[in-house]
Amino acid sequence: MIVLTGRLVRALLHLRIVLHLCYLARPSARLRPLTVVLVAMWALSACQDAERMKIADAGTWKDPSDRSGVRTFCELPGSVQYTAAGVVTVPGPEGAPSVSFLQVPTGFCAHYFARLGNARQLRFAPGGELFVASPTTSTTGGGPGGWQAVVILIDDNQNGYADEPITFLSGLPSTQGMLFAPGYFYYQDHTRILRRPYRPGERQPSEPAELMADINYYASALHWPKTLDQADDGTIYVGNGGDQGELCDPAGPMRGGIFKLDGSPGGAAVAKGLRNAI
Repeated sequence: MIVLTGRLVRALLHLRIVLHLCYLARPSARLRPLTVVLVAMWALSACQDAERMKIADAGTWKDPSDRSGVRTFCELPGSVQYTAAGVVTVPGPEGAPSVSFLQVPTGFCAHYFARLGNARQLRFAPGGELFVASPTTSTTGGGPGGWQAVVILIDDNQNGYADEPITFLSGLPSTQGMLFAPGYFYYQDHTRILRRPYRPGERQPSEPAELMADINYYASALHWPKTLDQADDGTIYVGNGGDQGELCDPAGPMRGGIFKLDGSPGGAAVAKGLRNAI
């Protein structure tokens, strides 16, 4: 379980930041919202034995790309470790962006990873690559600098920082929802949910997209993002945004709610009356 400090929770709510697994996004103090810094946050507690918890001293690191002796992400140059003895920063390269604005629980660390405009959702691929949805259509908490694309952030040189972003899918001004399911990559293109066959390690799509559903019962101009998730039984669910003042009225029309992909053209409604099921 990941427990966030009250101050961090309030900051995330205020900035409407996406938090997914071990990564979070937070605007730079001098940039407008959602010109973002992606920060890796890993649990030191996952490696409790003394050997793996060993912190490298200043003489260990010769340059940022030298990972000899590194056993965990938290030992990379520039990582800020929150230990029972206090905050410890692993020596790193000069000029690396600071993550000192973060306060995370003891047993976790924070590490700067990349900067990408208007990052709205993050998903790890089966091979560990970080996929980022970066739209340009205006939405709640949205910001400038979007790529209207699904972008991959990869650390090929293994220095702990993302290399140049790779565009996986382009021409997607209204994209946010993404999901990796066995053998496929699902993604949002405005009201449409599509999928493409996906093999671990792919950096460009290898086959055409297949339309899974066009969820156009109601398309909010502001709450257009559709998040995707998969249940234990394999069913894929899609959130559909409503608007301010949405009522939980069984007799009312279907607007904000949750659908499931069941093979029908528009998906099957599961729940309604939700302002923004995101």
